[in-house]
Amino acid sequence: MRILGATSGDRAQGRLTEADEVVGEITFGGSLGFVVFVGLLLPAGASLIYLVVRRFLPDPAWIGGLIFGLLLLATFGVDDPLSSDNVDFRILTPLPLAVTLVVVTALLFGATFAALAARLDSTMGRIADPGWANKIGYVSLVALVVPFFLIPAIVYVAIRVIDRGRIGVLLEQRPIQLAGHALMSVAAIAAALIVLRTTVEIL
Repeated sequence: MRILGATSGDRAQGRLTEADEVVGEITFGGSLGFVVFVGLLLPAGASLIYLVVRRFLPDPAWIGGLIFGLLLLATFGVDDPLSSDNVDFRILTPLPLAVTLVVVTALLFGATFAALAARLDSTMGRIADPGWANKIGYVSLVALVVPFFLIPAIVYVAIRVIDRGRIGVLLEQRPIQLAGHALMSVAAIAAALIVLRTTVEIL
């Protein structure tokens, strides 16, 4: 947003964005809201979705992450950051740069999210295993002191238990894997078309 605030010129300065933030001003409330939503709430929700679809995403992780980011953008992003009704696109210029930044941000989020998830999965051992290296990854559990994260955490653990139980074994069977990958390919193509259509409408 700072990039677009700088490129939009004097005409945009002082105007309210879709999120009721003032263009050209850096405030504590705005920064805190960005950190809470983008840094905490969005990843918490994305992690639950990622657990469901990750076994059907292609390798390596960053490629699967790009597709994951595209799916998020096509399902949730077109209702706000990439909506043709978003007032930001009538304020910020140049318009192609604004649209590009929204799309690239979503794709980078998916790629980094998937890469970090794969990295954590490969390095985290059981908490009961000896050595501090196996326990560092569990420091994030401190977030459970915030009541908001308790329900997502319970859902997350439930999905992991199901995923690694009998249902997980069933999902690893080749016919289901082929069907899942095919479905994910169709979903990725549909998501790309949705994002492309929305981008054309904005431009």
